[in-house]
Amino acid sequence: MMTNLTAFRQNLYQHVRDVLADETSGITITTKGGAVELVNALELNSLREFHHLFASPANAKRLLESLDRTSKGEFRQVSLEELKTLVGE
Repeated sequence: MMTNLTAFRQNLYQHVRDVLADETSGITITTKGGAVELVNALELNSLREFHHLFASPANAKRLLESLDRTSKGEFRQVSLEELKTLVGE
């Protein structure tokens, strides 16, 4: 959704409720100086985590290869206890 700053101010509470209700949506607020986005904090945290995980080309490559293998059925399920053993806890 897009709105100008005046309309946003007039309906601030409803806009915040809308963004909270749909955690993947946002509202673009336009001004003469540019635009800003109001997004749900859960979505923002998700985007930050994604950026962190894919900031390293080597890590991004490993993650994408893992997703590819998983989509081909190349995985095995492990219990929480087995996972702790595998990672050395």
